[in-house]
Amino acid sequence: MENLAKALLRICLFWVKILILLLVFFIPWFLILFSSGFIREGDFITGADLVRNLSLMGVIMAVFYLPLCCLVKSLFPSLTSWKHRHYEKLIILFFYIFIVATYIPTINEKIALPIRAMEYEAKQYVSIMNYVQPAYFAENSAFATSVNSLQIGLKNETKYYKYSVWATQKKAFSYGVSKENKLKSYVGGVFLVPAKDINPNAAKDEIKTISILCKADEPGTIKPAAPTYQNGNLVCGTGTTEVTK
Repeated sequence: MENLAKALLRICLFWVKILILLLVFFIPWFLILFSSGFIREGDFITGADLVRNLSLMGVIMAVFYLPLCCLVKSLFPSLTSWKHRHYEKLIILFFYIFIVATYIPTINEKIALPIRAMEYEAKQYVSIMNYVQPAYFAENSAFATSVNSLQIGLKNETKYYKYSVWATQKKAFSYGVSKENKLKSYVGGVFLVPAKDINPNAAKDEIKTISILCKADEPGTIKPAAPTYQNGNLVCGTGTTEVTK
């Protein structure tokens, strides 16, 4: 009975040591995440901030390396005997791999996803304006000349983009221009063309509207070049690429 009690005590002490070790291990992990600023919602990181935060992660790792090794030795002296003198280093190494493995997805979440989401807003806005312009022309025999005149509830400006429309009798351009140097702008074009350019069997006097959506190749706050209609084809302007999906 006494031996059983001692065995249970040893098991309990072992798991207490494991919990203490895990608790101490997670201190630098929390310090890295919180001090790097990735927890704040809505932020996304510039290159300089990324270098700063990665440097901070390295400093915290360096500061905690020796204390963690000493803790492993004190809690598990048999594991870190001369025969197994490298085990504590392997444990710390695995821990740092864990930190990096959790840190990188955080970077992706806070950098890539917000940028894609914000650019998706502009893509949707401009796509909707492209879609509505032909219907507006069919009803009014002219293209809408402003976002408000489309009467579809879109805003002229959001947190990250400014939206505008420019139109003539035969073409209309819709713009989603970025307010941030990190985001790409969009431009959509709707053209009034002879139906025969699209379908040789169409009636001679028939006209048709066709559209194209283009995305700036580089991020920035400059209005992208408008698309053009050339030899029966729509072509994105210089510095932009057609969005097909």
